[in-house]
Amino acid sequence: HPLPMTPIDLAVPFIPETVWVYGTVSYATLFLYLVLRKPADVRRLFLSLVIGSFFCTIVFALYPTIYPRELYPTPAGASLTLERLRELREADSAANCMPSLHVVIATCLACFFIERARHRALRIAGPIWAATVMFTTLTTKQHYLIDLPFGALLGAAAYWLYLGVA
Repeated sequence: HPLPMTPIDLAVPFIPETVWVYGTVSYATLFLYLVLRKPADVRRLFLSLVIGSFFCTIVFALYPTIYPRELYPTPAGASLTLERLRELREADSAANCMPSLHVVIATCLACFFIERARHRALRIAGPIWAATVMFTTLTTKQHYLIDLPFGALLGAAAYWLYLGVA
């Protein structure tokens, strides 16, 4: 199902260079797994991401959505940024965009930083990074505006639902 484009969806510019920030979700997840010392923290992060992914899959199955990427074609030319954007668009289908799994994951990681980081700078940087990733889901034209709050709520719920699962 295509969703209606809001005035904000239409107003946010297509900025191919933001694909680099969009892609940091994978690296940030790996980084966090590598620096966690307590098995309980690793388990909580893993299960939070599994719970979030599970609920995304249910929504994708019950109400599949599609983003009209044809309105924002990848610019012609050869550069590392454009190549990365092409790779992203090949790997990350325009279908199943609601909720944004990138936003779900970024929110889970931000919740983890807020609750578990020892250093104040990380408790602040985590949510700022997550908000930046959320914005890039719009500037890479991968998601609708509605995908962001839905993904953020789902990510926060997955993080806190872990307590009931563990």
